[in-house]
Order: sequence, then structure tokens, then C-alpha cells
Amino acid sequence: MDYPYNKRVLRACGLTSLHDRRTFDRRLSTTSVDIKERIAAIGNLFAKQKLVDPYIIATDSTLLRAKGRPWHKSSMIKGVVPCSGIDTDARWGFSHTKQWILYLDINSI
Repeated sequence: MDYPYNKRVLRACGLTSLHDRRTFDRRLSTTSVDIKERIAAIGNLFAKQKLVDPYIIATDSTLLRAKGRPWHKSSMIKGVVPCSGIDTDARWGFSHTKQWILYLDINSI
């Protein structure tokens, strides 16, 4: 944790220590500000301060909830999109905190 990069990120966020991800989830869920707006603001701040390169991304195994209606397996096999609004990149996944959810399959993009 005592790496120079980590200290720069903490300073940019106005923090003195880094909390657990679950702590951030709980605190952000109680605010009225849209999480997408917060992420965009933090991303812009980090890019401005040269903490990140906005052209390089990395992902982890966190399931990202997909938008739209589910594309059922029988339709996937046939290659048929039965109606508009279906996210064809989405797949079903199991999250221990959210149970079965439709998530965005980053590897297929």
C-alpha cells in the first residue's frame, strides 16, 4: 500500500486510507448522485492528473449488469434475436450477492 502511485491516487481522491470495496459500495448506495456520474468524474480527474492512461483498460471478474432484456439460450443457439432491446453480448452469471443476473460478457466485445 505504501507505493508512490497508491499515495497519488489517495491524495487525488482526498483520502488518507483506502477502504474496502464493500465499504465504498455501501456508502455510494446511500447517495442520490448517479454512480455513473461519479465514475466519470473520478476517471476524468485521474486522466487530468496523469494517474491513468484513458486508452488502456483492465477488467476483473466482477459481473457488470447488462441493460436490456435477456437473450435466451435457445435463441442464441439459433442465432435469432426475437425482439429489439436485447443485449446480444450479455450472458447469465451467478453472483453470491445478487444471485442470477444477466451480465455483460466483456470477452465477447
